[in-house]
Amino acid sequence: MNRELLAAALSTLLSCGLVALVPVASADPSNEDQVFFDNLAQEGLHPQYDKQICGSLKCESLRDLLVQEGHAVCSALGSSPRLVPVSVIANLEVTPDEAHAVIDASRRAYCPQSPDPYSRAS
Repeated sequence: MNRELLAAALSTLLSCGLVALVPVASADPSNEDQVFFDNLAQEGLHPQYDKQICGSLKCESLRDLLVQEGHAVCSALGSSPRLVPVSVIANLEVTPDEAHAVIDASRRAYCPQSPDPYSRAS
């Protein structure tokens, strides 16, 4: 139970702190963003990008949330790579396999030099 609480707390801290640093995605994706979306498709993910996801404060498109999470993944991989999968699963409410796909797509598009948190060497 304590591990779950700690993971949830760290996930929240990572996502809240890092999302503030991420620029808001526009309707016209940047080249990096388009590479990210292409990588998601190669990973077998085909989300409805225009779907609105509403939180307690505001609604955002899934496209914007994925871009924010993609950038947050790269920021977190430098400081706490083992927590990244937990954070992606919690923030996007996806399965571990889908989280792996998001992380791989993020790494290839935004930070190819970052470690793979799913490898045993991390």
